[in-house]
Amino acid sequence: MKKTPLITTIILSVILLPSCKKSDEKKDDYVILDAKTPSGMVYSFDDVDERSKDTVKTISNEDELVEFANKVNTKDNEYVTGYFELSSDIVLSNEWTPINGFKGQLNGKGHKISNITINSDKTKRGFFSYIDGAKIGEIIFEGNIKAGDTSSIVSGYSLGQCTFVGVTVEGKLEAPNNIGGIIGSISGGSVKMVGCVNRAVILGSSYVGGLIGANKTFKTNISDSSNCATVIGRGDTVGGVIASLTHSTSEVNDYNLYQCFNYGLVKGQTYTGGVVGLSSAQLIRCGAGLESKVYQIKDEEEIEAITLTSFASPYCSILCGHLLYNTSINEYGELIECQNQYGFAITGINDPAGCTRIIKFKDKVMLFAATNKYAVSEDGGHTFGAFTTVSSKATETCPIDQEASTDTGNTQPWVLEDGRIIMMYRAIRVSTSFSYGSLRMRISDENGVFNSSDEPIILIENYTPNTGKAGAFYEPYPIVLDDGSLAVYISEDVHYSQEFDNGSYKIKKLDDKLICAGGSQDTVMIPIKIAPGATEVGEGKIEIGEPKLIFQGSNTSMFGHENSRPGMTVVTQLYDGSYAMILENSTEQHNPGYNLVTQITYSRDGLTWTAPKTIIRPHQSGGSLNGCGKQFKCCAPFISTLPDGRIVVTCATDEDYEGYYPNDDAHYKHEICFISKEKVAYGADLERDRDFIQVGNYKYSTNEYCVWASVAVIDGRIYVSGLQGVNYLKVDGTLASPTDWVLISSIYYLDLYNNLGIEELK
Repeated sequence: MKKTPLITTIILSVILLPSCKKSDEKKDDYVILDAKTPSGMVYSFDDVDERSKDTVKTISNEDELVEFANKVNTKDNEYVTGYFELSSDIVLSNEWTPINGFKGQLNGKGHKISNITINSDKTKRGFFSYIDGAKIGEIIFEGNIKAGDTSSIVSGYSLGQCTFVGVTVEGKLEAPNNIGGIIGSISGGSVKMVGCVNRAVILGSSYVGGLIGANKTFKTNISDSSNCATVIGRGDTVGGVIASLTHSTSEVNDYNLYQCFNYGLVKGQTYTGGVVGLSSAQLIRCGAGLESKVYQIKDEEEIEAITLTSFASPYCSILCGHLLYNTSINEYGELIECQNQYGFAITGINDPAGCTRIIKFKDKVMLFAATNKYAVSEDGGHTFGAFTTVSSKATETCPIDQEASTDTGNTQPWVLEDGRIIMMYRAIRVSTSFSYGSLRMRISDENGVFNSSDEPIILIENYTPNTGKAGAFYEPYPIVLDDGSLAVYISEDVHYSQEFDNGSYKIKKLDDKLICAGGSQDTVMIPIKIAPGATEVGEGKIEIGEPKLIFQGSNTSMFGHENSRPGMTVVTQLYDGSYAMILENSTEQHNPGYNLVTQITYSRDGLTWTAPKTIIRPHQSGGSLNGCGKQFKCCAPFISTLPDGRIVVTCATDEDYEGYYPNDDAHYKHEICFISKEKVAYGADLERDRDFIQVGNYKYSTNEYCVWASVAVIDGRIYVSGLQGVNYLKVDGTLASPTDWVLISSIYYLDLYNNLGIEELK
């Protein structure tokens, strides 16, 4: 089902969102920043939820404000449900008695109520003890409040259909649980909050939020709002904007945070996030300013958060401490175009679907996953629908050796000139994990739909009768060359292959020069001719050519050392018409599989390539070991060409990996994105620190990792798609490593230009 976020405020065309600026004001060494909404917009009372105003009552001084409070507390209906406007700032001179049950409207007209003082151990304290369906806006509340649970500077709790627009809170709030700058706890009805800012220091234990403390079941939408101060909870569930946001119905759009940012300092023990501590709802275009910091409080130390969300304890992250599973809709909460301090934006695709690729098909953006699934976006890649499985074959038998295999593995799509999509992938042998012995292809119809019952087109089957093991293919990547042929570049680890003839088409035996020693890899190109509309293999339809050796593993003359392992080949066409290939390779110091680097090579025709040159390597010197005793690596690189002729390169890396789980070779700590400073043509001599700007670095926290970082450029946006996994210790003490999520990491194209200061490239 297509998921479309409901935006509950005015839609703003904001690309680069401003941050709060540091002010000279400091209280008790806590962070207090200038108040700003993420968009920079200042809201007036009637911008949101316009209600009728039959009679206007004006409050101009402290006496009139006290009279207003007394009238509401004595249930004078004219005051309980009336419309009130402030005509001046008001400074309170006495300790404040909270107002109970206001149901009307309070329009501050830009004025401030200050010195709201409460010192009590009673619960449900604040300027209001509670409100019931009230609307409050265009006002600043400043107070110093010490109280019991469910307290706030504005309202201890809320009932009914409440609206807050353009409300700012300042001062200090100290209370134990269920506390927030504007609402301590949502206890019924719903809350809509637009353009609100917290500048108050909030200190508590559990369910502590900058704007709202606890919301465990009720409808809540918060948009264009921020935290600009210190929020500390010594217990669990702490958020700079709201502590918790969870569903009670299956209506996704009834619950979301849209364009909410944290600019302040947030601390908590567990379930701690700069925007929300835990959520089963959507976070849409939320983010963190450069000044923001989030820490896990652990005994006497504080550990800084680095991820946007977390699936592993202690659930402490820059935006959302933890995304909960919502049983009402059978899905996790979502991150949609949310960004960290450096503009690396994330959209979460809630499916354990493996390594991913993005393509543009007609007016749609499509995400392909390694498990032969694809999801479609109807809104230009902002949100994606549910995954559709291409193949219905759970297991099948290899036609050569009858070994069982699954029809899946590292799917790579390409759009043909006739408007169809081809999908290259490899089948995995069930009995030999990660031995991909079959290179396969499927073709969609003209609408981009795959028939799951179709038989796959088998390009090559590998078999090793001399060792009893299957050969393997790695990450097939297709691209159409100038002559119209489809070139499929693969890394392969082939010991032997034999001809196969099923009566319809033949699998040719590979040339002897493609046979290489075990543990190494060759780079091979397979030419394919696909006639328009062709769906079958045969003369005049789909012609599979003889594989051509591009790079041979262990080629001392080409790579300078015997342990070369040219894997993960990905190709892009440069602005001058030539081609660039990115590949991973081992360095001369180490055996294959360790300390891999990212290299680049060039070709005029896609057939003959230059000697590869390293452009990205881990910052650690050769031979350095990480905290798990493994050698550092940059792995799984991808490349794409920007419209202005520059290139973007991504890779997964563990370059500052310091002993976190997992303790194996295949998982990485970062997804990194680089953009070249200049246009790149054939033979360009590139180096990481000299010729690239690192524009994104998505880090993973303890027990989390990535294994992929593919990149695509579509309609002025850069998509970096990867797989996130989570480790945990099972009951028996062994390490489990399940795949929990696929992440789409979206970097706004215009954002990059603004952040890099390259104005002329807009």
